[in-house]
Amino acid sequence: MTIYGQAALTIVGRSQQKARVLPCDVEGCIAICWKQCSLSQQGEGTGSNVTTVDEAGALAWAMADSRRGTRATVDLDAVGHNVRLVRRTIGPDVGVMAVLKADAYGHGAVPVARACLAAGASWLAVATVDEGVALRRAGIDASLLLIAPTFPEEYAVAVAHDLSVGVGSLGMAAELATVARQAGTVARVHVEVDTGLNRFGIPAQRAVDEIAALPALPGLALEGAYTHFVASETPQGGSAGAQLALFREIVDGARARGIYIPLLHASNSGGVLELPGAHFDLVRPGIALYGYHPAGPGSRSESGLESGSGADGLRPVMTLSTRLVRVERVPPGAGVSYNGTFRTARESVLGLVPLGYGDGLPRLLSNRGHMLVRGRRCPIVGRVCMDQTVLDLTDVPGAAMGDEVVAIGRQGEERIGADDIGALVGTNAYEVLCGIAPRVPRDYVGHP
Repeated sequence: MTIYGQAALTIVGRSQQKARVLPCDVEGCIAICWKQCSLSQQGEGTGSNVTTVDEAGALAWAMADSRRGTRATVDLDAVGHNVRLVRRTIGPDVGVMAVLKADAYGHGAVPVARACLAAGASWLAVATVDEGVALRRAGIDASLLLIAPTFPEEYAVAVAHDLSVGVGSLGMAAELATVARQAGTVARVHVEVDTGLNRFGIPAQRAVDEIAALPALPGLALEGAYTHFVASETPQGGSAGAQLALFREIVDGARARGIYIPLLHASNSGGVLELPGAHFDLVRPGIALYGYHPAGPGSRSESGLESGSGADGLRPVMTLSTRLVRVERVPPGAGVSYNGTFRTARESVLGLVPLGYGDGLPRLLSNRGHMLVRGRRCPIVGRVCMDQTVLDLTDVPGAAMGDEVVAIGRQGEERIGADDIGALVGTNAYEVLCGIAPRVPRDYVGHP
């Protein structure tokens, strides 16, 4: 097992227990906001409320020594496998920009970043300045892009931490250039072109003119241009092809004016898997790195990759597991959990697990989801509570207190994916994974 960060090393030095680390490295500006303090008072960060290093260290000790049965296991070997699959799909001439926003989709940005880089990713991407600062403070010096909007008050911090910035207007670029000049440095930017998502980026009708104006801004270096697809995971709809054509037209227009754009990128996970003509210089896989096809359960890409398919497919990285804390036999007609929304139709064996919506298990799984016990699917009965959930174990012979229970992951021949849960509750694997709460300790296995 590989561990990361001085806090984790100290834990091993003082205890012979299994090594554990947290979703965010203690040395990496942990953003678990249990006790808030402005980092600007510490001389770091953007002034947003995040935990200080000392406070994070105390929290690290508490969580790393946790005896709680509910845990999320993050397989760094699976991360590396998925990065290598992406590289095999795109070929040797295209780079991988690993998307680590939202604490690497809930998996832990620092250890996942290291695993991605070890497997051949050449760039990293985050959504916020704080996320970028956390990686820098953890000692990660790889090329790093902010791919979401930032506010002017964040520019100085982004520049100071050597973050490339995604810009969505000439005005934003000009403000950033001014901040960089005042700091005696140059801000590197990737300009986003809005080709149809209508979210962020220079509108297509102004894009050529505004891109052409960027090189004239002292203190600014144009490093790349990119766009974001509306629905690349389902290319048969046609929107991705139209966006791709428009992006190419804009890039060609800028280049016709003598503008040099070193890097082009457009493909998220869907583009990587479904649009080989959209790979350009870099691709930006997100959900695929964590083992899931963006189109949902059962999807298979044109390149043959699918979720959870073993050695040749994408490998889900996170397993969310817990243990039975109570097993009890109840008579027919017994109401279960709040408001008695489930009543037993027969004498039943019920099992209780310390996992609920406070941990990120969707409440909408009440009376419709399953967990795995002894390799069998067991229905969730009654309402999912904040900290606890009841399972029907009647058809699981020998189920006993202490048995492992898998909410996301594989047990025996059965598997429940984050995408399966998403499909049940009307969302997707992205939201399910990002929703696993910070109070669930992350255990890291494998090597970067």
